[in-house]
Amino acid sequence: MRIGEKSKIVLSTLGWCALAGYLVFAVRMCRGEEKGTVLTSTRISITDRDEIPIVDEEEVRLWLRQYEGLKDSTLLSATNTAELREYIESKPFVKRARVYTDLEGRLTVEITQRQPVARFSLRSGHDFYVSDDMRILPVTLGGAVPVPLVTGNFPLPFDKGFTGKIEPGTEENGNFHRQNYLYFSKLINFVRLIGSSAFWDAQIVQVNVEGDNAATASGRWKEPQIELIPRVGRHIIIFGELEDVQEKLDKLMLFYTKVLDYEGWETYRTINLRFKDQVVCTRR
Repeated sequence: MRIGEKSKIVLSTLGWCALAGYLVFAVRMCRGEEKGTVLTSTRISITDRDEIPIVDEEEVRLWLRQYEGLKDSTLLSATNTAELREYIESKPFVKRARVYTDLEGRLTVEITQRQPVARFSLRSGHDFYVSDDMRILPVTLGGAVPVPLVTGNFPLPFDKGFTGKIEPGTEENGNFHRQNYLYFSKLINFVRLIGSSAFWDAQIVQVNVEGDNAATASGRWKEPQIELIPRVGRHIIIFGELEDVQEKLDKLMLFYTKVLDYEGWETYRTINLRFKDQVVCTRR
C-alpha cells in the first residue's frame, strides 16, 4: 500500500472518531440540560379531528391531568413517554399515539383515532360504534360520526356495555356465541362494502336487522333478515339474508336506473331483492 493511501485511511479514521466523540458529547450535554428542565407546556395534535369529531384537545388534556406519572412540576428527565403513550393508547377511540418532549420543556402528544364504520342502536339497549379494526367503541358525548346506523334486534356475541376488540376466541366465555360472532363479522363486512361505494354510502342510511333471539338461545341458529332504508325515495328495501350480496346490490342498481328513474322514486312502498334474478315490488 502506498504512503498516500495510508494517509487517507488514517485521516478518514480520525474523522470518524472525531464525529463519534462529538455525538457522545452532544448527547451528554442534552441529557445534562434535560435533567434540569421542567415541563412547561403541552402541544396536542389530533390528526383526523375533522373527519372523526370524537376525541378533542380538551379531553386529551383531561387524560394528562388524570395521569399519575405526569404533574405540572415534573422534570423532563422524569417523564416516561413510553408509559404515557401506552396510557393514551388504552383509550377506546385512540388507535395510535406519539409522545415526545423537547429541550424547551414542551410535551407533544399526537393522536390518530380509530375509524368507526357503523353505529348500532338496538332495541335490546346495545348502543355502540364498531371501528374498522373490529373494536366495540362506546357512544361518547362528543360529535356524532356520519356512519350507517344499524337498528333492530338480533343476538350479539357480547354483553351490553362491552368495549374492546372482539375475536373468534371470545365465544369461550358463556356470554359469547361463535355463530353470533361469525354473523356479526359478516354484517360488518356488508356495512363496509356499502361504505366503499360512493353511491351506496350516500343512499343507504340505515340497516335494520331482525333476528330470532329465542331460536339462538335454544341452540338453533336462524340467520337474521335485513332491510335497508334509503336516503332518496320512500320505499323499504327487503334484502333478506346476507347471501349473494353483490348480486342483490347490482339488481337494485339496475332497478333504480331502469325503473325508478322513469316511474318515479315515490312509486313503490317495498322493493324485495330476496328472489333469484328478479325484483318484486309493492306499489303505494
